[in-house]
Amino acid sequence: MWLSMPLQYAGDPQTIIAEAVALEKAGLDAVWVAEAYGFDSPTLLGYLAARTERLQIGAGILDVHSRTPALLAQTAAGLDAVSGGRALLGLGASGPQVIEGWLPLFFLPERAKETWGAAMAEGRKRRPAELGELQIAAGGTLAIGEDRGALRDLARPQLALCIGGMGSKGKNFYNDLVSRYGFAKEARLIQDLYLSGRKKEAEAAVPDELIDLTNLVGPEGFVRERVAAYREAGVTMLNVTPIGSDPAALIEKVRSWL
Repeated sequence: MWLSMPLQYAGDPQTIIAEAVALEKAGLDAVWVAEAYGFDSPTLLGYLAARTERLQIGAGILDVHSRTPALLAQTAAGLDAVSGGRALLGLGASGPQVIEGWLPLFFLPERAKETWGAAMAEGRKRRPAELGELQIAAGGTLAIGEDRGALRDLARPQLALCIGGMGSKGKNFYNDLVSRYGFAKEARLIQDLYLSGRKKEAEAAVPDELIDLTNLVGPEGFVRERVAAYREAGVTMLNVTPIGSDPAALIEKVRSWL
């Protein structure tokens, strides 16, 4: 299993790159750069290609509406050339708030087959053999410690934002996904609170169970169990956001488990 993480898509590029370089030395295999409301993704990816040696560098994701197919192909080929074959191209439909106006994906290993199984099976049938085995990247917030309440709180803002604030009230992919995971009532409440401006209440309404099942936060033994669950669900690249005083040490620790 590979180990990857999403990088910030806004902020100081020098700081972002320095973090990537340090985590590469700690054993990280790949990074993903989103494209949403901040900078474009390929610019930072090109800079990453120049500053790193081994890291796979991924566009996570480029939407298919803001560029022509030819430009997408040129961009992918250019990034792959300057990185020495280390580029990963992530493509998606995005949504109206981005297209007309991130890539978190709350992956729940125990419900992966019922949620994604049919679509994945159909996709595999159509996948050219020369592309090799399909790789699946999923993960979440990574934080290890004994204070489970405090660690869960690290993951609440992202979940509340995506479940409650992304898309529109009637068309929110993340809200729909969490509902399919069995949290429909909670998803509606989070969205109602978030869209009414009560963001802290929306965060508090995120169920502990959902946090535990879609992230890697808690005591070391629990986190190791969750890593095993992701592997069992078919994940080939564990995509984490390490939070703590020493992110590189967290990456080294998880790398040793894979």
